Amino acid sequence: MQFLAQIFADYFPLLLFFAAFKLWGIYAATAVAIAASVVQIAYFRWRRGKVQTVHWLSLAIIATFGGATL
Repeated sequence: MQFLAQIFADYFPLLLFFAAFKLWGIYAATAVAIAASVVQIAYFRWRRGKVQTVHWLSLAIIATFGGATL
């Protein structure tokens, strides 16, 4: 069960992006992905005390290219 929770936490922004894209289009989905990445970082920092490099890199990429899209 913990493995599934870890997978969900890792892919949280991606899952929300696809759901928002299907419902509202690319611009709303991009904003949702950026917000979800920030929430993901906050969650990992709160629950685990540290954030892995891959999550920081993911936030940087999503924020950079998402900001360019918006």
